[in-house]
Amino acid sequence: MVEKKKHILSFHEELSNDELEIFCEMKTRNLASEPVIKLYTSDIKNILQEKYKIISVIKEDRISNCPRSKTGQKGVWKFKIEVARPSKTRKPSNTTRKKQVTKSAFSDRIKNIAINKQKEYEKDD
Repeated sequence: MVEKKKHILSFHEELSNDELEIFCEMKTRNLASEPVIKLYTSDIKNILQEKYKIISVIKEDRISNCPRSKTGQKGVWKFKIEVARPSKTRKPSNTTRKKQVTKSAFSDRIKNIAINKQKEYEKDD
């Protein structure tokens, strides 16, 4: 089988939302010794499969490198593709977690406050 990619003269992609439009043109065949190459929708899908995940075909076309063929050398294809949604990443929270207060630490704090207050009252008397 002849490599079809090397017979493509221009290949242009236009992406809008989830639709991909392909404009393609083939080199014309100049000599009878050159093979007749036809490019179908399946060939375009094979070219695009590495880049996009095609869901369905909206508009089909076919082109050929033979100037006598009824298909022509220019074609337009439209595909519905799956758009990769950017994954939401969690932002690290800027708030630091408060240290959990244990019962003994709380009791010690209250005890210290009570002792300090008691000393203040004794100084005042």
